Amino acid sequence: MDRPGQDNQVRVCGPTASLMFIIGNVSEFASDQLFIEASSYLRQRN
Repeated sequence: MDRPGQDNQVRVCGPTASLMFIIGNVSEFASDQLFIEASSYLRQRN
């Protein structure tokens, strides 16, 4: 089933696509860092 909305989201081209890609990577990296910081902090407290 072809839905125009989903089709547009899949075929994003140009700067917007790269921006979304970068933001996705950055947020993933940030959450990884946060997790590492939190776990080391918890280990220090125990």
